[in-house]
Amino acid sequence: MPPPLPPMAYRNSCGVRLAKLSFWSPFVGLLVFVVPFTTIKPGATGHPLIGSAVIGVSSLIFSGGLFLAIKGLRRMKAEGRKGILGSALTGLVLNAIFLILMACLIAFLVHEEVQAGKAREKALVDRADRSFVVKVQELERKNGSAWSALTNPPVLGMALVKHREELQAREDLVREAIAANKALEDVAENGRELYRRELLKYKISDDALAASLKKFDDETVGKAPFNLKILGAYARTGNAALKVLTVLEVNWGKWEYKPGAQPIKFQQQDSVVEYNNALKEYKEATAEALRLNEQMTPKEKGK
Repeated sequence: MPPPLPPMAYRNSCGVRLAKLSFWSPFVGLLVFVVPFTTIKPGATGHPLIGSAVIGVSSLIFSGGLFLAIKGLRRMKAEGRKGILGSALTGLVLNAIFLILMACLIAFLVHEEVQAGKAREKALVDRADRSFVVKVQELERKNGSAWSALTNPPVLGMALVKHREELQAREDLVREAIAANKALEDVAENGRELYRRELLKYKISDDALAASLKKFDDETVGKAPFNLKILGAYARTGNAALKVLTVLEVNWGKWEYKPGAQPIKFQQQDSVVEYNNALKEYKEATAEALRLNEQMTPKEKGK
């Protein structure tokens, strides 16, 4: 066993210095951790970089103190326990406790950041959903308004038509209805791609994109064919109505309106055939559209 150190050597021994440093290091680390939150203006320490720097420096000090305590305890073989054991053990315990607390804090902050990230991404997905729904609803509103405009007065009712320009105005209304219907057909046919583009505008992650598209597929599976079918019937109705109006417009001055079962009287027989064929096509398409409309659920009708 080595001889005891003289008083001056004891005070300056390496083990004692290591033990003292390890003893004071947890208090220094705690000070480094606490001071920024009590001296910096409110809100500044909430910045991710500042918070990470404070936690990182404090953890580094605690780790260093733990290392110094271990080194100090190992020096007891050569320098004895006096001045080393108590300080080194205290530093060892305190630094270990603070390191564990820091690890728990880091784990908590990581968890909170993950949850916050998920919440932010969900908010972005919700915004994309609302934006897409609003656009579709606007197309549905325009489509409904365009077709309603053909009913008051009835687009093929000629009782109020006195001038060719009035007939041409009705043709324009039918074209607007056809265009509005075509916009909804595009949504029914390419809705998934349109929805994907809307999601991409909000720069969400690939996982969130895939999950949102899967949800979209699950909610719309089986609906697109029926929607396309009914929209197709309305498209045929509009095109047939346009044919009827075109026959009347081209033959302006060669027919007249008289109330009755057959209100339109043509001067030329070939115009009668063309008109009747177009009118028959219109009635069949209208009946098909009404039949399909009756098959829609109350929820779908309310959209």
